[in-house]
Amino acid sequence: MVCSFPPCKVREAAARTQCSNNLHQLAIGVHNRHDSLGKLPPLVGYAQTAQNVPPGSGGQGPWTYHLLPFIEQDNLYKNFATINGSPPAATFSVWGNGGSAKFVKTYQCPSDPSCPATGTDPRTGWGCGTYAANALVFATANQSGQMTDWYGAGRIPATFQDGTSNTIMFGEKYAQCGSNGGNLTFYPWNPYTPAIFADQFGPTAIGYTGGPAPQNGNSLFQVQPAPFTTNCDPSRPSSPHTGGIMVAMGDASNRLVSVGISGQTWWFAATPAGGEVLGSDW
Repeated sequence: MVCSFPPCKVREAAARTQCSNNLHQLAIGVHNRHDSLGKLPPLVGYAQTAQNVPPGSGGQGPWTYHLLPFIEQDNLYKNFATINGSPPAATFSVWGNGGSAKFVKTYQCPSDPSCPATGTDPRTGWGCGTYAANALVFATANQSGQMTDWYGAGRIPATFQDGTSNTIMFGEKYAQCGSNGGNLTFYPWNPYTPAIFADQFGPTAIGYTGGPAPQNGNSLFQVQPAPFTTNCDPSRPSSPHTGGIMVAMGDASNRLVSVGISGQTWWFAATPAGGEVLGSDW
């Protein structure tokens, strides 16, 4: 049941503001990382020159892991980076020292009804998150939107040939979505990888559904899918807000995209180098 009384509206407005701030921090973190290392974080993979990681040691995990030092979570990043030994012999990943259960408030929208107050997913015990990265930006995908490599090594502005202000970098996605999908903050593989927009070798839990024409609406976001445990498509973004979905763009600006947007315009905003012009409904 949706509450329409003034106190509920005030709480939702505050939650939406927090969600907007979180997305802005993520995008700014990406730019800061790019300024420091010269490339975008991978959707999933190793970062040999990651901050505070000894040369040659590497660091494995999803974008959420690689972004930690750039969103004021350096201590958590160091916690991951020392789990398997002492530098320079250490290996670095999200798998040890209870890393999977870690949750970061910046990765969680307070409006998401599927993310408990504990910050952990009740199905798995892993930390849950509400934001997903655009795999067309952070991974490698072909023109059909099929992901060919988790690791993209993108750069600004080269990756954003359509313009950073015209390309979605991050969007919302329920922590729990359907019976076997959603977002786990530090989960590196399907079906809980915090990613959207790319179909990995056929329809999967991080891709669009409905065939090879995502511009026809198969990648379009969902608004308040309910119940989220059964009536939510984990292959698409999902918003807990009324009226649309919050996104962060490549220039670190953010906005609420209206629920009335067409599938084609939404897809054009997802592609960083498709050569399209956003429709009047953007």
